[in-house]
Amino acid sequence: MLGDVLAQRTSADFCQHIRHVARRFPELKRFHWVMDHLNTHWSLELCRTIAELSGVPFEPQHLLTGRERRAFLTRSEHRHVIQYTPKHGSWLNQIEIWFGMLQRRLLRWGEFPSTADLTRRLLAYIEYHNIHWARPYRWTYTGQPLAA
Repeated sequence: MLGDVLAQRTSADFCQHIRHVARRFPELKRFHWVMDHLNTHWSLELCRTIAELSGVPFEPQHLLTGRERRAFLTRSEHRHVIQYTPKHGSWLNQIEIWFGMLQRRLLRWGEFPSTADLTRRLLAYIEYHNIHWARPYRWTYTGQPLAA
């Protein structure tokens, strides 16, 4: 788990995080990012970032609508491919489960006298989580319907 603690939640902040993660794993040939439909997850700035990281042309004149941007971001030939969870399907997103654990284990009972203290404790929690609880996740779903 990698984390960035930022003052805001803008497209620029999100792109900064994407770049941070990509820099940590330069040996990977492909990244699959799983995310929900938050507007920062399909912004023009994210399209620019994904194009740059994937080594493909960035043509903003073809990315005017959300539909066009999401189509661009999900293109399988890119090195960085976005996989969107179904709308109202955040329970499928592993990060939502992780945020639930963060809330129960740290935020619910924590007292944070400053944003610097909150930041320090969040980053310490991520490090502790990685050492003691993190395990590789092997996706086994084949795409077949789970029920008839």
